[in-house]
Amino acid sequence: MDLFFPHRLNLVNFLVSESFDCFDGFGHGCFQQRLFLVCTLSVFVVSTHSYLPSLIAGDVDHWCKQPPHSNISALAWKTQAIPLEADGRLSRCRRYENIEEPNNSQTIPCEDWEYDEDQARVSMRSTWNLVCDRYVLLQTAVMSERVSSVVFGVAAGCLADRFGRMLVIFAAVVALVASTLSSFYADTYRSYAIARFFAQGSAVATYIVTGIAFFEVTTHKNRPIHSVLTGAVASVFSDSWLVIMREAKLPWQTEQAFFVAPTFLLMTAFFSVLESPRWLIAKARFHKAEEVMLAAAELNRFPLQNLACLVRELGVQKNKVSHFPVSKAEELLSGISIRKRAFSAFALSFSLVYALRTVISLTVMRRIPLVRWTAPAATALCFPPMVLVLKSVTMRTFITACFILLGVMMCLLSLLVAYQPVISDVLLVTAKALSAPANIVFTVYTLELFPTAVRGTAAGWIFGCGALGSLCASVTLTVLEGNRADVALAAAGTFLFASTLSQRLLPQNTTAECAKVEERRKSVAARRALKHMKATLAQISSER
Repeated sequence: MDLFFPHRLNLVNFLVSESFDCFDGFGHGCFQQRLFLVCTLSVFVVSTHSYLPSLIAGDVDHWCKQPPHSNISALAWKTQAIPLEADGRLSRCRRYENIEEPNNSQTIPCEDWEYDEDQARVSMRSTWNLVCDRYVLLQTAVMSERVSSVVFGVAAGCLADRFGRMLVIFAAVVALVASTLSSFYADTYRSYAIARFFAQGSAVATYIVTGIAFFEVTTHKNRPIHSVLTGAVASVFSDSWLVIMREAKLPWQTEQAFFVAPTFLLMTAFFSVLESPRWLIAKARFHKAEEVMLAAAELNRFPLQNLACLVRELGVQKNKVSHFPVSKAEELLSGISIRKRAFSAFALSFSLVYALRTVISLTVMRRIPLVRWTAPAATALCFPPMVLVLKSVTMRTFITACFILLGVMMCLLSLLVAYQPVISDVLLVTAKALSAPANIVFTVYTLELFPTAVRGTAAGWIFGCGALGSLCASVTLTVLEGNRADVALAAAGTFLFASTLSQRLLPQNTTAECAKVEERRKSVAARRALKHMKATLAQISSER
């Protein structure tokens, strides 16, 4: 929690852990590739757990169940005992109190329900009667999963800064696997909801800390693109997996088991994840950091003498920094308060995820197969241009452009969603396709904003604010019952435009981007020097 206390920040060693490129210590190779796979898998898993309620808790046609003592046929029961709603459909939640009296129009709530047989097997609502007045139980469980994302996300980030990345990852994976298995065998809805609460929270914790661990061992040259690729690949596959499973129409228990089955592949983290050497250096545990970097160098077949040189250099820098504790924060942060960066990132995360959750929910509400299939395809098509754009502009510029475009789309949707369904569908698909890359790039950018010593805390709180935005979007759409989607969309656009103003507090270039600029500058200077040397030699040769 040092992030929120300036006097504590001045006591934290920031510079040494940020002063080197991982390529100089242990190179790039198998060590990073294994973490890349684990990180991509963790993003995929947290996406599947987030999508699970929309997959297995879909709407199902239902009506009041015929009492055991009734002696009329099922068809007669539906025609005589079930009143009609204003739209001409059979009532789902009420029945006539006494069907033996023809003139009796008094209705009572259903005590039990019958379901459409084809729909009942693919929805968990029929198993635990989560309809009518009991539908609030399902809504509460879904909201509790959003709350678990906030709680577990913040806790995981803070614990990762305190006890290390590896320990938190292992604990989160164990909790995730155990709670996922518990949800498979839950025999009551209460026990199922509790298991899902811990499964969602553990998936979030694994995702956050695994992402940090991968980020901290990636070389400066590859860090932005490789970190973005983990989210891009996982996002495309998770969206496609959702569409495939939705079209499969399997029993919901089987569908759940298949959909979250990749969760168990995260057990490979026990064989792939080592402690972050940057975190060890930030905690002044240099001997342990050297051991980890030595193991990574051996995996990457990196020259060990280069590692020895880096370790000696870090030791010298540690001694230098220790004599200047007052100026180290200013040198690292370039005159910008780390807390201001944090609060700006909180606002941006809340508004972006609020908009993303609103778009996803409205896309699901459309219930149009073409929209469901087009959205993942459009999202996948957005990622290659995103990678190309990031090679020529800074991440902050990309994020600003995405926020402005999304804000404009939200405002247009709020005006057209009720009157122009075709145009609204196109805008929804486009907004979904744009918001996914924006969210991924924003996540990577925020990891760059904060030094290793407080990166976990910052990432946890930023994700927590995003999860809070998702919760608020879900509550808004629930309260409005989908009838006033324009209000939710207008709110999303307002949040996006308002939070864009806070980007002035954020630096234009991150650490890795500055390193790239410096590398290009040196490369240009070297080419100029070589060109000048050739010209000089040519002149000398001509004079002879």
